[in-house]
Amino acid sequence: MKRYCILTAAMLLAATAAHAEGEVFLGGGIHYWRTIDEIRDDPDLDDDGIAYVVSLQLSQARFFRIEADVEIFPDGFGGSSGTALAPQAYLILGSGIYAGLGIGTVYSSDFSGNFSEPFYGARAGINLELLPNTYLDVSGNYHFLDWENIDEIDDEADTDTITLAAIVRFML
Repeated sequence: MKRYCILTAAMLLAATAAHAEGEVFLGGGIHYWRTIDEIRDDPDLDDDGIAYVVSLQLSQARFFRIEADVEIFPDGFGGSSGTALAPQAYLILGSGIYAGLGIGTVYSSDFSGNFSEPFYGARAGINLELLPNTYLDVSGNYHFLDWENIDEIDDEADTDTITLAAIVRFML
């Protein structure tokens, strides 16, 4: 939890500094996620689900953005049975149509040490201005993920994950 608090404080500090020199976008949305392969039947492990997202984007140049997200998995994720949080950061290239690369981790009190190994992500999407200062971002994501907590249950599972996301952001 300490890492999560430090990450949140760093995001707020970065937003404050960037607001003076660039554009800041704050929003929220929903992710539908699904693992690539089926995970062995287990009532405690889902191979798909819904996560909620809180997102902060900083734009210093027209075609380059930095994004910090926190995904909230209310029903658990990656072997956790309770709420899990996934802080992550992306470098985004492009404006309306874009691509990005990122890194993140999953926090759950069910995990040994509370944090998963880092995961890496690739993203492609479209960012549309719906109203002045209001944007809809629809993206597809691929997370390269090692769920060490599942390895003990099913060592044959491919745990990479694909997601489809929709996020509404407001320029501050």
